[in-house]
Amino acid sequence: RGYGVLLFDLRNHGGSQRAYITLGVFESRDICAASAFLREKTPGRPQALWGVSMGASSALLGAKRCGGFAAAVSDSSFLSFRETVAHHLGLYFHLPAFPISNLIVGITERRVGFDADEGDVESAVSALQMPVLFIAGGDDRRMPPALAERLLKASHNPNSKLVVVPHAKHGEAIAADRTLYLNSVFSFLERNVKSQ
Repeated sequence: RGYGVLLFDLRNHGGSQRAYITLGVFESRDICAASAFLREKTPGRPQALWGVSMGASSALLGAKRCGGFAAAVSDSSFLSFRETVAHHLGLYFHLPAFPISNLIVGITERRVGFDADEGDVESAVSALQMPVLFIAGGDDRRMPPALAERLLKASHNPNSKLVVVPHAKHGEAIAADRTLYLNSVFSFLERNVKSQ
């Protein structure tokens, strides 16, 4: 399609060094480092972000942290660090969010040395000027379409869109309907990145 691509591993993933996973808080720094690297290598070229699950959340938090992006594709993002901990406690362990989620978040903040509120993706989206394509799987129990709808509502850019891929589970939208997925992504990028 004529796009240059930088594919990299976030901290504690793939070939990257071991580090605490912070669901996007510290990972957003990795996004900014990758962006700075590209600006040095290819100055003046527009940059777009494309991430899945924690990669999507990290991308949106990174866009707020360092800015300068033309657009983002956010596939299966969560709303915030706090909300995702609470949701997964109920989903996988059938435990109430209060007080367990609060304890987990508090202990994690203290041990790792970060502020969980920096992982508020919904707030980050509301601060962004760029358009975002939100993708959700129709059968995603971890990050259901309702979360993507909330993120879309948080966006102030009229070119932001939502695509729900029927019958797709978490992070599997491209496998569930490759044609719908790629057509949606590339038409979004054509409108919002190539025109710059």
